[in-house]
Amino acid sequence: MYKWLLPLLAAVVAVSCKDRTPGPVPSPEEISCKVVCNEFLYDTASFPSCHAATIAAVPGGDLVAAFFGGSWEGCNDVCIWMCRKEKGAAGWSEPVAVATGQVGDSIPHPCWNPVLYQVPGRKGELLLFYKTGIYIKDWVGHLMRSGDGGRSWTEPEPLGRYVCDQGDFAFLGAIKNKPVKAGRRIIAPSSDESVRWQIHFEVSEDGGEHWTYVRVPSADTIVSIQPAILKYRDGLLQALCRTKNGYLSTTYSYDGGLSWEPEQLTDIPNNNSGIDCETLSNGLFAMVYNPAGKERGKEFGPRTPLVLAFSSDGLHWHDALTLEEGEGEFSYPSVIEADGVLHIIYTWNRKRIKYVRVEVV
Repeated sequence: MYKWLLPLLAAVVAVSCKDRTPGPVPSPEEISCKVVCNEFLYDTASFPSCHAATIAAVPGGDLVAAFFGGSWEGCNDVCIWMCRKEKGAAGWSEPVAVATGQVGDSIPHPCWNPVLYQVPGRKGELLLFYKTGIYIKDWVGHLMRSGDGGRSWTEPEPLGRYVCDQGDFAFLGAIKNKPVKAGRRIIAPSSDESVRWQIHFEVSEDGGEHWTYVRVPSADTIVSIQPAILKYRDGLLQALCRTKNGYLSTTYSYDGGLSWEPEQLTDIPNNNSGIDCETLSNGLFAMVYNPAGKERGKEFGPRTPLVLAFSSDGLHWHDALTLEEGEGEFSYPSVIEADGVLHIIYTWNRKRIKYVRVEVV
């Protein structure tokens, strides 16, 4: 019955799918960039040092940035600070502390590595992940939520603990770079430094209420943290990771982040410092990084220059724009695409946070 409808429905579906098929991905070498805004979030602040900035675009067009600031990284007075750039505004609001490491009446613990993530969707919350702990090996992960674009926040939620083959550990949430969404699933790129540097992913099916630890097979020779996730049009996920090996490592997921391929080194130089990546609406990938490796026997390479690069396959990158160069530290970038432009934020000599807006043609 109604078999005559089947060919018609098939034709309708085929036309519909064809209409929704994305256009061809441009070549990275064809991309041209123009800086349309270059500014600091603030000129002076109550804290002398800052690091690990993160940025998100919230409903209504405002930008929200967070970072940690205090006497110096790891000091007890280091808090999570936030600034806001209202849509069309010339500058940013003054830094406001939104999270501290105060636990009861004890000595405050330093805060570390905030990560902002605007959950897609009309009712999507703005999430703020951050860590507290006197030592990195003792980090505890926290999550705060905002339903009004970062103007107010819930009390911090501890992310709980998980057990793996190496022991019992705290969930840390997104460790430096933003999560991605696959269907209803939030995939937070994470890593642990308590036993040895090793990446993993933390996955939530219920908006961040509960998390699952997802292991990544890794050779003992690869020492990596801080994944950044790329999302291909066919659903494939790729992560690029900071390492101590002088090159970025990579891993792939073919099932929406529930399992990952064994980690491998690429030939993309890495100075043992953080990167960030963004999947663009035109199908390309953007990465902000220091295109420098490190000398054998040294722990770090130079954190300069800082460069914006593009790729179509996540392995071969075309350096398109130098954001900073010369002596200094320009590091720990965060990059998003919103309203058709790239918004980039990063550490500027541990003294201030820099914001750059880039038009991509």
